[in-house]
Amino acid sequence: MQGVREPLEGVVDEVAKYEVGLRVEGKAVILFRHAILYIVTEPMEFHGYSVEELGETILTADFIGSELEVHLVNGDVVKGKLTKLSRYEVGIVSNEGGLVIPKVSISYVVVS
Repeated sequence: MQGVREPLEGVVDEVAKYEVGLRVEGKAVILFRHAILYIVTEPMEFHGYSVEELGETILTADFIGSELEVHLVNGDVVKGKLTKLSRYEVGIVSNEGGLVIPKVSISYVVVS
């Protein structure tokens, strides 16, 4: 998460358009989506795409299954296979597990 020294680890409690609610060590934490760099999850928890949301994009469902090199706004690079795609997020499976990356956290993507 941008602006936080240690990663937050918790259970997703609620999801809204601009916020994600977590339970972290017994406390409620509300994350604002614009501050999420990426989320690590189990790789089997996400897959697919939404056709309605991808009408005006270059990165389309045709790329699902492709190997990506994702360059984040903080300078980090994440490599993995594209498994989920929506208007606002990219889901990849990497060595770290499943990653949900908001597109606002991505500078650019290299498709292998």
